[in-house]
Amino acid sequence: MPRSEPPSPVDAIRQLLLDEAAALRDGRFADLSRIAARKERLADTLAAFPLPAPEVSRLRALAERNTALTSAVMGGIRAALAVLADARAGGQSLQTYDGRGARRPLGSESGQTVRRA
Repeated sequence: MPRSEPPSPVDAIRQLLLDEAAALRDGRFADLSRIAARKERLADTLAAFPLPAPEVSRLRALAERNTALTSAVMGGIRAALAVLADARAGGQSLQTYDGRGARRPLGSESGQTVRRA
């Protein structure tokens, strides 16, 4: 069987960024520490590796996308923690979400019953 050559550092970091995005989307947070360690090692390798500008741009775009995914995941975790904290506090009021995704109390805010035909 012929031996396959190991991927180039550029290909390895590209694949690692894709793996990181998949782990973020799939909620495989335990994988992220292993990925971070590999990214650090590959970054050291890439520092000595001349990269053409278009390749740098592609890698930067992947890294920026992962940064946005990480921010979204953190926002989701914070929102889930807030919902859990509210539930633990006895859920003082029922809430729903408006068209923009903001939480709103369910029912009339004025305390009056709304009647519709």
